[in-house]
Amino acid sequence: MSEEDKKPCKLILNEDVAAQLSPREIEVVMCLGQGRTLKETGSHLRISPRTADKHRDNIHKELKVTNRADLVVKCFVRLMILWTAG
Repeated sequence: MSEEDKKPCKLILNEDVAAQLSPREIEVVMCLGQGRTLKETGSHLRISPRTADKHRDNIHKELKVTNRADLVVKCFVRLMILWTAG
């Protein structure tokens, strides 16, 4: 991930989706929505990449999606990422 990609951004999670997920799963979704890999997600959340992968698998099952693109489309109210000044 480049330095430009690491700038803070705001993603707006769909409320219906948020109601189906645990707080930790929401954190994982937010990281994946920002384009982080499982390794980066694990590091950011201080969990192992394997644990991040397990959360992702659970999220896919709960939301009935099969890949990251479907996950992002289903989870976020807007696909536009609002970049903040760094």
